[in-house]
Amino acid sequence: MYALTLFDTAIGRCGIAWGGRGVLGVQLPEKTNTATRTRLLRHCPSADPSKTPPRAIERAIEWQRCKSSWLRLNKATTSISA
Repeated sequence: MYALTLFDTAIGRCGIAWGGRGVLGVQLPEKTNTATRTRLLRHCPSADPSKTPPRAIERAIEWQRCKSSWLRLNKATTSISA
Protein backbone atom coordinates (compact mmCIF):
# COMPACT_ATOMS: atom_id res chain seq x y z
CA MET A 1 0.00 0.00 0.00
CA TYR A 2 1.26 3.45 -0.96
CA ALA A 3 -0.22 6.80 0.02
CA LEU A 4 0.42 10.50 -0.32
CA THR A 5 -0.63 13.76 1.23
CA LEU A 6 -0.06 17.46 0.70
CA PHE A 7 0.91 19.76 3.56
CA ASP A 8 1.42 23.47 4.11
CA THR A 9 4.87 24.98 4.65
CA ALA A 10 6.33 28.47 4.60
CA ILE A 11 7.25 28.00 0.91
CA GLY A 12 3.87 26.60 -0.18
CA ARG A 13 1.99 23.32 -0.27
CA CYS A 14 4.45 20.40 -0.47
CA GLY A 15 3.72 16.70 -0.87
CA ILE A 16 5.00 13.43 0.55
CA ALA A 17 4.46 9.84 -0.58
CA TRP A 18 5.05 6.82 1.62
CA GLY A 19 4.69 3.07 1.81
CA GLY A 20 5.21 0.28 4.30
CA ARG A 21 8.97 0.81 4.31
CA GLY A 22 8.91 4.60 4.78
CA VAL A 23 9.07 7.75 2.67
CA LEU A 24 9.08 7.23 -1.09
CA GLY A 25 9.34 10.83 -2.16
CA VAL A 26 8.86 14.47 -1.26
CA GLN A 27 7.66 17.12 -3.67
CA LEU A 28 8.24 20.86 -3.50
CA PRO A 29 5.28 23.09 -4.36
CA GLU A 30 4.18 23.37 -7.95
CA LYS A 31 1.94 26.16 -9.28
CA THR A 32 -1.19 24.34 -8.07
CA ASN A 33 -2.08 21.61 -5.56
CA THR A 34 -3.18 19.43 -8.47
CA ALA A 35 0.20 19.82 -10.15
CA THR A 36 2.01 18.89 -6.91
CA ARG A 37 -0.17 15.80 -6.46
CA THR A 38 0.24 14.83 -10.14
CA ARG A 39 4.03 15.06 -9.89
CA LEU A 40 4.02 12.71 -6.87
CA LEU A 41 1.65 10.31 -8.62
CA ARG A 42 4.04 10.07 -11.59
CA HIS A 43 6.61 8.49 -9.29
CA CYS A 44 4.12 6.46 -7.25
CA PRO A 45 1.03 5.92 -9.44
CA SER A 46 -0.73 3.58 -7.03
CA ALA A 47 -0.55 6.01 -4.08
CA ASP A 48 -3.86 6.70 -2.35
CA PRO A 49 -4.31 10.40 -1.51
CA SER A 50 -7.14 9.67 0.95
CA LYS A 51 -5.04 7.79 3.53
CA THR A 52 -4.21 9.43 6.85
CA PRO A 53 -0.44 9.63 7.40
CA PRO A 54 0.95 7.33 10.11
CA ARG A 55 2.70 8.91 13.09
CA ALA A 56 6.21 8.61 11.57
CA ILE A 57 5.10 10.46 8.43
CA GLU A 58 3.34 13.11 10.55
CA ARG A 59 6.65 13.67 12.37
CA ALA A 60 8.48 14.06 9.03
CA ILE A 61 5.87 16.60 7.90
CA GLU A 62 6.18 18.54 11.16
CA TRP A 63 9.98 18.55 10.81
CA GLN A 64 9.65 20.03 7.31
CA ARG A 65 7.25 22.70 8.57
CA CYS A 66 9.62 23.68 11.38
CA LYS A 67 12.60 23.68 9.04
CA SER A 68 10.93 25.90 6.44
CA SER A 69 9.66 28.29 9.16
CA TRP A 70 13.16 28.53 10.61
CA LEU A 71 14.64 29.24 7.18
CA ARG A 72 12.08 31.98 6.58
CA LEU A 73 12.74 33.52 10.02
CA ASN A 74 16.50 33.30 9.49
CA LYS A 75 16.21 35.05 6.11
CA ALA A 76 14.09 37.82 7.66
CA THR A 77 16.48 38.45 10.53
CA THR A 78 19.51 38.33 8.24
CA SER A 79 18.03 41.03 6.00
CA ILE A 80 17.23 43.19 9.06
CA SER A 81 20.78 43.04 10.37
CA ALA A 82 22.40 43.67 6.98
